[in-house]
Amino acid sequence: MKKAKGILLYSGGLDSLLAARVLLEQNIELIGIHFLPETLKESYRVIFIRIPVSVQMVMILAAGILLYHMRAYDVLPFIYFRF
Repeated sequence: MKKAKGILLYSGGLDSLLAARVLLEQNIELIGIHFLPETLKESYRVIFIRIPVSVQMVMILAAGILLYHMRAYDVLPFIYFRF
């Protein structure tokens, strides 16, 4: 049987680490992605808004294709929201 895989978006807080621990105990292989600092995200937003709409659409399409291929490799979705 194949080992399940997942991507964990984590903030570095205790709840993110606990979610990772629970998934690891369930024998799910994780790839961790840490959130970017707000100033860096804001600079990327400004750059994205300033580029032509056609380039924005190509970038969105590329992100969609990447997500589709990730699904094809048996990556199990685990979405954890902190409220």
